[in-house]
Amino acid sequence: MPHVPFEIDKASGKGLVELTVAGIRRAILDGAYAAGEALPTQVEMAEALGVSIRVTREALAKLAEEGLVSARGRRGTVVLPPGTRKWKGRIVYLHSPYIGSYHFARFGETLAGKLTTAGWLFSSVTVPLPTDVAKLSATEAIVAAHCRDADLVLVRGCLDYAADEIDACGIPWIALVDGADGDFKNYKGVAPSMAMQCVSEFVLHCRQAGVKRIVAMNLRPQPDLEEGLGRADIAYESWIVAPYDLNVLESYPQSAMDAMLKRFAASGSGTRPRRVELPDLFVFTDDYLARGALTALLALGIRVPQDVRVATLANKGFAPAFPVSLTRFEIDPVHCGEVAAQCALSCLANGHLPDDAFVNYVYVKGESFA
Repeated sequence: MPHVPFEIDKASGKGLVELTVAGIRRAILDGAYAAGEALPTQVEMAEALGVSIRVTREALAKLAEEGLVSARGRRGTVVLPPGTRKWKGRIVYLHSPYIGSYHFARFGETLAGKLTTAGWLFSSVTVPLPTDVAKLSATEAIVAAHCRDADLVLVRGCLDYAADEIDACGIPWIALVDGADGDFKNYKGVAPSMAMQCVSEFVLHCRQAGVKRIVAMNLRPQPDLEEGLGRADIAYESWIVAPYDLNVLESYPQSAMDAMLKRFAASGSGTRPRRVELPDLFVFTDDYLARGALTALLALGIRVPQDVRVATLANKGFAPAFPVSLTRFEIDPVHCGEVAAQCALSCLANGHLPDDAFVNYVYVKGESFA
């Protein structure tokens, strides 16, 4: 019988080639297949795992690209010694399904590029939102399948529903941007943090402009913003808008637009809003919410900045389009990805994160709140 010291979980949600690659890789790294040893043939391995020969052929080709094995004619596929391997190790990036967003896309591209250039094999894995018990079980299977052979796990956007499963893998892991709450054995901390150091600049701007009342459309509470405005004695209302579907980015602007139209449309046949309800300033703390809310303001005939002033969160290079330039809290997702990669490399080299890893928002004044 061929020596195949692992099985694959076909119900994990991971591709058969990826599962086979992960199994062989872990067997090599754990010493189950020693340097110089010939692996079972493609046919033997396919029969042992219950997969097609195509799967084992593609898996061995990927492992050859990593420098773990080499095809040597009649000797078959042979395990290479550590000194000949292409990659230093493997990093897994687990994230929520929001990879289609501009920020997540640019952040992930930069993170992958920096870590790959530094010699690390990089895998990006989406962890679906668990909307029911079955999907929660699938989350556990996906995390386990991808993380067991990793040297470091990076996590963003899925901590609320995957942190326990990630920690249970026994692999060191870092939370990117948002920290994890709980007692975890393998958690190394959060890096980088997004720092709202420009809140004080925004509050000063509000005081100088005579702003007395702000309505902020948020996906979640913004304590830094609320605290800063409270100290300046500026009334602050946090308006939480829940997207219709957390998995669909298009639902974010749609939800914001509908909420704004419902709240500020005048009763009767007219379309003009009741001016008494308008705050001095709207703040939108998500650029997708901002897109829908700004569209609603145009539809309602509310002029910016004549009737109400506006400030919004935005990604550098991806601010919402509007007839006037927008005052905004701007974050650079590329720089954020660069700092995250530096933090990961520091953790791999030293076993800990740097103490000063953060990325600042920049406050940019536009015509919407001059």
